[in-house]
Amino acid sequence: MLISPEKKYQNDLFTLWKTCFGDEDGYIDLFFRKEYEHCKTFARFENDTIVSALYLLDCFISLNGKRYDGYYLYAAATRPESREKGYMAALIREAQRFAEKEGKSFIALVPGEEWLYAYYRKFGFEKEMYKYRTENKPEAAVSRKPVKSEDYLAFRLSFPNALQFETTEFSYVSDCYGYINAAFYDSGDSLLISDGKTVFEYSGNETFAGKEKEIYGMKPLSGESEKIVFGQLYFTSEQTAEKFKTAEIYMNNALD
Repeated sequence: MLISPEKKYQNDLFTLWKTCFGDEDGYIDLFFRKEYEHCKTFARFENDTIVSALYLLDCFISLNGKRYDGYYLYAAATRPESREKGYMAALIREAQRFAEKEGKSFIALVPGEEWLYAYYRKFGFEKEMYKYRTENKPEAAVSRKPVKSEDYLAFRLSFPNALQFETTEFSYVSDCYGYINAAFYDSGDSLLISDGKTVFEYSGNETFAGKEKEIYGMKPLSGESEKIVFGQLYFTSEQTAEKFKTAEIYMNNALD
């Protein structure tokens, strides 16, 4: 059932998240402080306790000059003792019906584990999204200046064929990066998100200078780049699915 934005359920939801994902309390708290009241929460109860839940966050994709609004399915979880009872399947189907009723074009998600791709395909999540990974050959560090997350967002919203979060959701994304000591930088001809070891998203030209070992982005940076399947899409209509059939959709700022 749809329960948001009821705050009285937050303790149950917090416990479920902690039990299933094992994240630090501070990281989980970011979601309930920054995002919970803005998203749609679906939950299943047993004896007045939440045993399964998922969240829908607003997102969109611009394709061929047209905007398609959708939801990002996030943090789907079921207590271990309540699994294999069909609870999550029922919540996913309810979320799909809700998205269609709300006039959304799609639901996107990033499975937390490889085997879950097959699981979500059972519910029609068949279109795959992608990103590129490049093993960097560390060169001299380049001059970088920190930029505000909202400036990075303004730049990122210009990306075509990419799943996008707007201000509220991206503010939460930004806080998640901050929690793992990653920050937003401008290096003159590019913008990037990095923690000093990994470039989580690189938005620039075909070259890169830096000490990070791995670079993730929308484009291959060299012949050694690897295209990675990173997420899936479910479309609420066959007409929309057909429009996206041959399109490559970039996904990187995942809340996975």
